[in-house]
Amino acid sequence: GMARMGAIAYKDPDSAEKRVEAPTQSRVARNVQLQVARSLDHDLIKGDISGAFLQGDRDPGRHLYGVPPPDVLKMLNLPSNYVMEFLKQTYGLTTAPRGFFLKVFNDLKKPGWENMELDQCTWVLRERDGSIIATCVMNVDDFIFTGNCSDIRFTKAMKKIRETFTFGEWKVNEFRQCGCDVRRD
Repeated sequence: GMARMGAIAYKDPDSAEKRVEAPTQSRVARNVQLQVARSLDHDLIKGDISGAFLQGDRDPGRHLYGVPPPDVLKMLNLPSNYVMEFLKQTYGLTTAPRGFFLKVFNDLKKPGWENMELDQCTWVLRERDGSIIATCVMNVDDFIFTGNCSDIRFTKAMKKIRETFTFGEWKVNEFRQCGCDVRRD
């Protein structure tokens, strides 16, 4: 596989003062979502975001610097004393999971996804009459979306999400999620 460069979390100078918590999907939320999808005859889509933390927003007012590992310096033909600034949240920063969650929260809210108070990693997209167009659950960088793939409202919502985030994996109606095989019959 590919190597991943990241920060060493325990050396993060603000780790004790910054909010770092980020919710993750509960098993109950995922199971309720799948039951609702079954009841509404929805399709199931798994999306795995590539380099999720790098797709998050920069932590405002924060400037972090680090020394790249020797193999990165060599690959980029940089001197051994080179110092780089982290322009985005990156793997290993204690604030990265929360930063990414907040980006998802804000980016789903803009086009009308409603965040569920009982499970912060669950969203519903509704029609004006309250009927469900789509659902979404998030577990760090893995998502399950449900909706009818022949419904233009759902396909537009998925198009917008795929324009907002870069997904490495995008599977429809059969996939593995958090150790469970999921398949639409």
